[in-house]
Amino acid sequence: MKNKDIIHSLAVAVGNIYSKIDPPKEMSKFLKIHGLTNNEALECFHSNNEYMYQKTEDALNCFSATELKLFIEYILPKIDSVKNRQILGYYLDQFKSPLTSESRVKTAEVFALYDFFGEKDFIDSIQKFFNLSGYDNETRQKIDYPRSRVLEHATLRDQKLSNNEVFKYIGAYDCSTTHFLWFLEFLLDPSHRSEQANKELVNRLNEIIGNDGYEIVVDQDSKIFRTKYIITEKKKESIKVPKQIIFASKNVKPDFGITDVLDGEISLIANTNSLNYDQKIYDHLTWQQLEDWWEDNNLEIDKGFKKRLIESLDSEAEIMFFKAYFINFGFLGDKLPALLPQVYVAYDPVSAKDLPNGKTRIRQRIDFLMILPNLKRVIIEIDGKHHYAREDGWADPKRYAEMVRVDRELRLRGYEVYRFGGAEFYNDQNTAEENTVSIVKDFFTALFKQHEIL
Repeated sequence: MKNKDIIHSLAVAVGNIYSKIDPPKEMSKFLKIHGLTNNEALECFHSNNEYMYQKTEDALNCFSATELKLFIEYILPKIDSVKNRQILGYYLDQFKSPLTSESRVKTAEVFALYDFFGEKDFIDSIQKFFNLSGYDNETRQKIDYPRSRVLEHATLRDQKLSNNEVFKYIGAYDCSTTHFLWFLEFLLDPSHRSEQANKELVNRLNEIIGNDGYEIVVDQDSKIFRTKYIITEKKKESIKVPKQIIFASKNVKPDFGITDVLDGEISLIANTNSLNYDQKIYDHLTWQQLEDWWEDNNLEIDKGFKKRLIESLDSEAEIMFFKAYFINFGFLGDKLPALLPQVYVAYDPVSAKDLPNGKTRIRQRIDFLMILPNLKRVIIEIDGKHHYAREDGWADPKRYAEMVRVDRELRLRGYEVYRFGGAEFYNDQNTAEENTVSIVKDFFTALFKQHEIL
């Protein structure tokens, strides 16, 4: 569709809602919000053209392609005409990934039969997005048998249309991706069902539309009390899938071997004092998956898994932190994210004792690692005095600066990094274990809400 056709349709659509908005003020507001300046476009509203849609069309012709796209996205929710919304939706589709027919069908099937709008009127709700009247909205010419009657009869009979048939009949499978996603956002309006039901629905839908590059997220700008959702495109950066995780190292540094130099394949060739999780991780790693792997591989069958992991921890603070995690969040069951201790994120083949001054050249091992949904890597460090002071107890600015530098590099590589001072867990009011349980609860509650685990 050519830009001039889009501009004409947009100008007509804006002209049709002239009673609700002031086009020059609306365009000025749009430019200000996006930090744009286009005096030439605004001057068009002072022309001698008789009709507002003509002035608007002249103004839109002064827009660049980017400005036009942004303005359509801005004004689209204010446009009443279903026909114009769908036309503009097709224009916006050229800037985004298509939602496949398969995803649309699966989306329809996720909903219980006719449970699209809760207690709201079924026909009235659909008519906000699809023309069911049988008449063209602008010309009022008859174009079809009123679809609303068919749907009304179908809902009254014992043999109802399936969700798939409803979506097909109203035109949801043929409309633009933009329009379909906008319709889906409306289906997820918090007034249509309970908070919990909507959350479960969102999780199932994300598994479907995620394959096409979209995700449903919480609208952080919403002012309503109930949770409101919006649909966004996933970030385009490549998300790396961990090939393996070497963790729970005890005392001795493990030996790695490069089994394929060209593909960067490594393997653990010596030292059974480390564990090597080599199963494919699709989206996240749970504690249940980790336990299943432990049992399937008959690893140290005379020892419990948690006990084996605790043996790898370096300090009392790390042990308290690890135990407090399960005390607070064991109720999550098979949804509990795995907390892996003593994980190697880098490797230097030369031991520290063989280097000048006995210092390592890179940070190789971290205290804890988690792989959260969307393959988000989270590092947690429990800092003892040795992280920022010399052996004699005096502060060591160079050591602290090096630690901060490495943290910065990890963040730039896509890791989230969180640090706890071991001293946080000790005070005079409660025992160290009680303090740790409280601190761990507050931290992971916030983290899990941020990643929509809670």
